[in-house]
Amino acid sequence: MSGIWNVLFTDWSFEPQIIGGILLGCFLYWRGFRWSKQRGHRHALEWWRPLAFAGAALSLFVALESPIDSWADTYFWAHMLQHEILIFVTAPLALLSAPWMPMLLGIPLSWRRATLRPLARSGVIHGLNRIARVVGSPMFAWWFFILDLSIWHLPVMYDL
Repeated sequence: MSGIWNVLFTDWSFEPQIIGGILLGCFLYWRGFRWSKQRGHRHALEWWRPLAFAGAALSLFVALESPIDSWADTYFWAHMLQHEILIFVTAPLALLSAPWMPMLLGIPLSWRRATLRPLARSGVIHGLNRIARVVGSPMFAWWFFILDLSIWHLPVMYDL
């Protein structure tokens, strides 16, 4: 029993850049969601979205910081378990949480104005919206996923 206990509680990575990124994302989401809720925005009234975001953050933390990550260097099954968690748990929960607007609103207004105003004036945002409509379509995402997965599992790429 002590062997399992040691593995479960001593093989955690705790890499500052991963934890910092997750915490920053959570902070921006919380700040933006709270701001939206105070103003009565439609997406802020859906109580399950923050739960989906928390689930995505937690599953990301488990996949990248838990013993699964340290085992992934040695055991192929652990590496594939990471893939499964990230693809089938983290990604769908992140999409269900619709984090783009709360996270954008979580950034201080002066920073948003300083970066987005020049982009809006130059027409870059309009072009990005057009690209996002194509790239964000389910059919494009599905084909891109199939292509990406196929390329990375070619023997020459897989051996990299």
